[in-house]
Amino acid sequence: MKHSTVPTRAAAVAVGLALLTTLSACSGGDDPRPTTSPSASASSSASSSKPVSCKDGTAVVDQDGATVRLDGSCTSLEIHASNTQVTAGRDLERIAVSGDLNYVRAAKVDTVSFDAESEGNRIVTPSSPETDDQGRTNIVGPAPEGH
Repeated sequence: MKHSTVPTRAAAVAVGLALLTTLSACSGGDDPRPTTSPSASASSSASSSKPVSCKDGTAVVDQDGATVRLDGSCTSLEIHASNTQVTAGRDLERIAVSGDLNYVRAAKVDTVSFDAESEGNRIVTPSSPETDDQGRTNIVGPAPEGH
């Protein structure tokens, strides 16, 4: 008898999203003030939020499990990683995601894109960005009530 892995995978993604949302809601340490750093890519541990500066206005997060905040010069964000948490203390023109289970919080976003391999990502913003979702189970929208 052949078993389908779709329900099992969907359940795993749902559990991962619930855990990611719960953990990010408990952190409370996000500092929206602009900061600077000499690197354009994320190099941090998951235990504390590290600043990421932007080369030519673009922040690149390419380390799995990173917890970062964008500095004041960023206008766009590219994520090439999984299980990251990013706080943007400013408006962004563009967010492009390639990876799984990433969590981004931004004041305002104009456009969001997820590549075909992206799954279970969440972009939290009160704005309604133009979204190109080639992946699966990605969410763009406001934070759940109370978060």
